[in-house]
Amino acid sequence: MLFGHKLKCETLEISGMTVVCISLS
Repeated sequence: MLFGHKLKCETLEISGMTVVCISLS
């Protein structure tokens, strides 16, 4: 998959495993 913007994904342990992706300008 290709994204127009760069994405920063981080894995957080909150009641299990959650992946949070933040779009970078």
